[in-house]
Amino acid sequence: MAQLGGSAPRQMRAHIGHAPLVGVEWLVGSLPGAVSRPLLLHSFVALGSSSDPKACLVVDFLPERPTDPTTALALASGAGTQGVLRVKQLKGWVRGPALHTRRVAPLVPPREGEALLAAVEDFNRRYDTRLRLGSNDCHHYACALVAELTGRRLAPEELGKLREGGAGAGAGS
Repeated sequence: MAQLGGSAPRQMRAHIGHAPLVGVEWLVGSLPGAVSRPLLLHSFVALGSSSDPKACLVVDFLPERPTDPTTALALASGAGTQGVLRVKQLKGWVRGPALHTRRVAPLVPPREGEALLAAVEDFNRRYDTRLRLGSNDCHHYACALVAELTGRRLAPEELGKLREGGAGAGAGS
C-alpha cells in the first residue's frame, strides 16, 4: 500500500465528501454546480492530504445493491437493507465533476499507511452494516468514522452545511 500523506503525518486529515447516489452520477455530473450540489446526497470520508497528490483512502457505506428497485423500496419503507463498507485506495486525491470534499480535522493520533488502514478496518469490523435511512446510513457512518479517527464529533445534520461550504468546515478541496 502506498504511504498516505508522505513524511508529514500531521498533514493527514479527514475530509467529508459528497457524491451523487449510485446510479445517477451521469445526471448530476451533467448539471451546473449550483444546481447539482444539493443532489450530492451520498457522504463518504476521504483520508489524506488534498495537497499531496500521491494517495487518498476513500471509505464509505452504501446499500449492497444500490440500484436494485427492491433496495429503494426497503429503504423508503423504513425496513432497511444490508449495507457494505467500501475502502478504496486511490493513487491521487479523489476528484470528479460531481464530487465535493471539505477538510474536517487532522487525524488524532496522526496515522498513515498501514496504521491508518488498520484503524479503518478495526472500526469497520465493529460497525453495524444494516443500513437504515435516517438512523444508520452513509451520513451516520461518515460522522462516526470521523469521530473515531479525529475526535471531532459531527452530527449527520451538519453534513449538509459542509456540502454547502459553511459551518465549521475547512477549506474545500
